[in-house]
Amino acid sequence: MVEIDVFSVSDITERLKQSIEVNSEFSDIWLEGEISGLTKARSGHIYLTVKDSDSSIKCVFFKNDNFLFRDRIVDNSRVLIYGSFTLYRARGDLQFIISHLESGDKGPLWAEFERRRERLTAEGLFDLSRKRPLPKFPKRILVVTSPTGAVIEDIRNIVSRRWPLTELIVEPTIVQGIDAAQSISSAIKNVSNYDGEQIDLVIVARGGGSVEDLWAFNEEVVVRSIYTCPVPVISAIGHETDFTLADLVADQRAPTPSGAAELAVPDRQEVLQQVELLLVRHNMSIRNLFSSLFDRVLHFSSRVQLKRPASELLEAGVQAVTDRMSHAIRFKLVEQSRLIFHSEGKLDSLSPSATLSRGYALVSKEDAAIRSYKGLVDADRVLIHWHDGFLKARIEMNGDSNDR
Repeated sequence: MVEIDVFSVSDITERLKQSIEVNSEFSDIWLEGEISGLTKARSGHIYLTVKDSDSSIKCVFFKNDNFLFRDRIVDNSRVLIYGSFTLYRARGDLQFIISHLESGDKGPLWAEFERRRERLTAEGLFDLSRKRPLPKFPKRILVVTSPTGAVIEDIRNIVSRRWPLTELIVEPTIVQGIDAAQSISSAIKNVSNYDGEQIDLVIVARGGGSVEDLWAFNEEVVVRSIYTCPVPVISAIGHETDFTLADLVADQRAPTPSGAAELAVPDRQEVLQQVELLLVRHNMSIRNLFSSLFDRVLHFSSRVQLKRPASELLEAGVQAVTDRMSHAIRFKLVEQSRLIFHSEGKLDSLSPSATLSRGYALVSKEDAAIRSYKGLVDADRVLIHWHDGFLKARIEMNGDSNDR
């Protein structure tokens, strides 16, 4: 006897509902279309249909999610909506549950940026109250960026010129492409792995590019890595007009990577000027003190017979103290200057530019240095760097896989 499965309507709608909701292809997606049949219910829920020339989908925007968007929703307007599909069991209707809405004029990337920004703002990741001050005299700075290219060289040059006592440690990362976000996140987290080398500051930097090129810095894994970083972070992503979620969560945003280097370390010339000014003020304070003492000595000398005039005694005392203090301070400045020049020499000897100037060349592909020919395939596009410039090249291989 043949057995036939018979389902109740409730059973089959429940199965359909579960099948739709567990399918990742129908969850957390963007839809684009035109609003029609808009109804704003007294309950606060909003019901609408999103359609294009061929199809339409019923949507619901619940009260708890729509309060920021009620004024933006207008009949016959083009929108981008974010959410997930479900099945409304009572009528067997397919529905799209909206959690975020943007104007269709902005484009999907901008809409996704706004959605993430609003959600992470609500979590408190961008609160100004949690921003930390940058260290005034950082000893070690971790730079999360591509190990080759203009960005890291600009940062090195500016830091060595302004404050060569600071040590730069490069944490290499991919800054573009499908694996970039995870690579950047891992590099930021490595700040805790430098045992015995306390990192005082992190710079996350990348050169300019399109919105797509910079998108890795809008990924949540990068934002949360910056948020949980144990030391202050400066973000320097793209050009001054570019803006990412990494900029919002960082303790300080720089308009460019060069600007980040200037924010990170003091200018030694300005520091020296401040020291000289303090010396002048200190000497004036000492003279004022001795002037007060001089008045007392004069008053005393009018009563007591002294072998030397009171003015000579005061001048000798002031000069002796001033000479000793000036000698001690200048000795300290000379000692620090020697240390600075010694550090400059070490930085210059370790610089990749110094190596290239000795006749070596560096080969890179997609902002990453090529360390072995095994990472190349036929027709790969590469850059060959010399100390005075670079050239684009294409890899050609013969029949033997080792003959490149």
